[in-house]
Amino acid sequence: MHGGPAKVSVFSSALLGTVSGSSVANVVADGVFNIPLMKRLGYHPRFAAAAEAATSVGGQIMPPVMGAAAFVMAEFLGVPYLTVVQAAVVPALLYFVSLFFVIHFEARRLDLRGLRREELPDLRRTVLRKWYLVVPLLVMVLYLVRGFSPARAAFMAIALAAAVHLITCALEGRLREYPRDLWGMLEYGARNALTVALACAVVGIIIGVVTLTGIGNAIVTVTATLGQHNLFLTLVLAMVACTIIGSGIPTTATYIILAALAVPAIEALLPAKGPEIAPGVTVSQIAGHLFIFYYGVIADLTPPDALAAYAAAGIARTPPFPVSLEATRHALAAILVPFAFVYSRELLLLSGSWADRAVAVASALAGIVFLSAAVAGYFFGPAHPAERVLLAASAVAMVMHQPWLDAAGLVAAALVAAAQLTRRRGIGQGTKRSLAAPRPRP
Repeated sequence: MHGGPAKVSVFSSALLGTVSGSSVANVVADGVFNIPLMKRLGYHPRFAAAAEAATSVGGQIMPPVMGAAAFVMAEFLGVPYLTVVQAAVVPALLYFVSLFFVIHFEARRLDLRGLRREELPDLRRTVLRKWYLVVPLLVMVLYLVRGFSPARAAFMAIALAAAVHLITCALEGRLREYPRDLWGMLEYGARNALTVALACAVVGIIIGVVTLTGIGNAIVTVTATLGQHNLFLTLVLAMVACTIIGSGIPTTATYIILAALAVPAIEALLPAKGPEIAPGVTVSQIAGHLFIFYYGVIADLTPPDALAAYAAAGIARTPPFPVSLEATRHALAAILVPFAFVYSRELLLLSGSWADRAVAVASALAGIVFLSAAVAGYFFGPAHPAERVLLAASAVAMVMHQPWLDAAGLVAAALVAAAQLTRRRGIGQGTKRSLAAPRPRP
């Protein structure tokens, strides 16, 4: 397929994100395979590193194991962690769909090919040999779905992972290395737990300071004043704040700070609070908190402190700052996703009928595809600047999710598609005529 290795990074990062919840861990784990493969096939190192970084960042928003901030969110709102997972499923899928189509259109524009069929591994044989590696993940998801605490589900998954690794070492004749591997795993987990423990320890201090000093109300007032009671402008201001703060501190700390400062301003401007999903907790509150969480995650891509992009650049052996800019461009379509579930809260699967949810998902998918084409500059063919602007406008209209805006967005995208197909058909016919024309005599 066009862009095959880069598309593989979308799936591998999504699957790895279900268990890691870390952008840098995703880059290091599968970037060492995907980035060299893309470079070997002729992809530019910057493109390879940017594609890996953009997809790896999604690991923090991919259920069932999201970033540490998702667990803090559940405690902050006083809702079961499974509720946060349910709300995050569709936005996470939209994030990875947007990256898939950006890579697809970019690969079509640059004519980036994948591996030859004879180079591909045997999928059936690989699955039959390594099927047991998925058991810890399945058990963890089962425990979460059955209503057990995240701590218990994680403990069972860790115990099973240690057992599975023992089986792997036995099959590969590396039993002597098992104690060292187990100790390294425990040490790595303890080091990463320190960050989460510190964030959870200071969350009460931050909330207390914000409440007692009145700075929270002041920031809400300033944000609402700057936004002039406009929800879209307020969301843009919150997005900028997340990007700036998230560039200097980890995602969990970014979420804790802005959940206390920016979320109340967003909630105050939402047209309808929505049904309660827990005592005192509405769908609008979940949407506001997820909005802050998503942009705190995407800050791992944006300069100057783009951790995921810097890790990918190190593997690709290319300057990190251009990789950060390229990765941010790849994620432009994904940046639209939080706006989508704020305006269409049916995407969180917590309110509305199933018919309303299906329509909202279809509208958001169409908008994501249109914006991906605008970012890459390719839809059914190379896009002119005016066509890219029209596709971007179509995407925004679809995300606003009003019947007349959806219709206008579809019509505009259809016009662009018709123009490109007509142009491509004319080029193809011109090529055929030139090939069929008799050659002039010397």
